[in-house]
Amino acid sequence: MRIPVEVVCTSALAAGMELTGLPVTATDGEAEVIRELEKRIREGRRSVILADEASHRGLSAEARRALSRQTLPMVVPFPLPEWKARGPREAYIVELLRQAIGYRVRLR
Repeated sequence: MRIPVEVVCTSALAAGMELTGLPVTATDGEAEVIRELEKRIREGRRSVILADEASHRGLSAEARRALSRQTLPMVVPFPLPEWKARGPREAYIVELLRQAIGYRVRLR
């Protein structure tokens, strides 16, 4: 059995997530991401849904109970990137990369 994998995120993260090749549903903000996740949970969607940690933490108690009772959908949280640059050179490179791919990266 094949289970589809999809991403629900804010439009700010959508461009970077689309690079994965997975279907992406982009919303205007975190509250909308939470509403979209809860809608998919209520529907009992047969998929694995990737969502950022903050949105996952924002799920209602009812949605969390539903997730614990059912096998699918499975909501998998991913960490949000940190926007820290150590110096002006790194800040410049991070900004160039953000403009080029629409997603901030963390330089090591």
